[in-house]
Amino acid sequence: MTRTWLMVLVAVAFGASQLSAAEGDKAGGGRRGGRTVPFTMEQIAERLGDENKLTDVEKPKVEAVNAEFTKKIEEAKKKEGYAAAKEAADKARESGDREQMKAAYTKLQEAMGFNSYEEYKKALTAILTEAQIAKLFPARRGGGGGGGENK
Repeated sequence: MTRTWLMVLVAVAFGASQLSAAEGDKAGGGRRGGRTVPFTMEQIAERLGDENKLTDVEKPKVEAVNAEFTKKIEEAKKKEGYAAAKEAADKARESGDREQMKAAYTKLQEAMGFNSYEEYKKALTAILTEAQIAKLFPARRGGGGGGGENK
């Protein structure tokens, strides 16, 4: 359970930290292509592969979710306490101390007012198939990830 929370918190921090790198990228996303949300359309296509690629119906829906989350994260970055929480999260990540990272990312999530990774996953789960969600959000060591309804 602790590993799962740590990974979720790391994902939140990466999503927040890399948004500035994505400001020039209309589709959103970041430079690493890891668990940064929202994923770029290119990252989604790469992760899904030909077998699970987005349909013409799914593409505009995913693009709308990406635009919504990019805006939501930009708004979260303006909140009081965000900058300090972000700086603390970056320092914690650099330190490699898992307990420090967990505490820092919890504070960052609180400053943002939402869990960007989990909310993004939930939004896409309403659009995509179970197989697509499993490809985009693979299970992590210690549990978590995967799942979703076939829509």
